Parts: sequence; structure tokens; C-alpha cells
Amino acid sequence: MRNRVTLHIAGESYVMLSDETETYMQELAAMVDGKISEAKKIPGVSTMQAAVLAACNIADDYYKSVQAADNLRSQMKNYLEEASMLRRELADAQKLLDELTEPEGKAGKGGRR
Repeated sequence: MRNRVTLHIAGESYVMLSDETETYMQELAAMVDGKISEAKKIPGVSTMQAAVLAACNIADDYYKSVQAADNLRSQMKNYLEEASMLRRELADAQKLLDELTEPEGKAGKGGRR
């Protein structure tokens, strides 16, 4: 269901339609407003320039987050592959141990001669 939300960013009101909750949208607006306000502290920076700086900072945060998530996925894949290899090695070792500890009469048909 689409929600109609009024957001206040940099002294302006924006009506947005979103599938997200109003709370989530308000949190996004507060973050964007905060980034713009931070950029406007620089002497001589207009609201438009502050918005562009804020957009660049948000994009930077986004790309760093994507890269971090990709790195975590890669680590997880490596850990899962390593765990799989170790499970196979454990199964092979358990099989060998079972063969070595099996009573001699069951070691093979006919046993040793």
C-alpha cells in the first residue's frame, strides 16, 4: 500500500508517495536534512550547493556500504567453502578411524591368511 508522506527537508516541504512506512520516510528525510544542514555551515555555500554536497556524501556512504556488504558476502562464501572442505576431511578421517578400529574379523571377507 502506498503511503502519502509530507517530508520537510532544508526548509521545504515535499509530498512523497512510498511503499515504506511514514516513520521510515521521516527518518530518511531527517538524515538528508541533517546532511544539508551540515554542508550549509560552510561559508558561502548555497542551499543548492549544500544539497549537491549532501548527495555526494550520501552516495559515498552508500557505495562504501555496498562494498562492505560485498566483502562480507565474499568472506561468508570463503568460510562456507572452508567449512564444507573441513566436513569432508572429518568424514574421511572418521571413515579411516572406523576402518582402523574395526575388529579384524570384520575387516574384510575371509580376513587375513
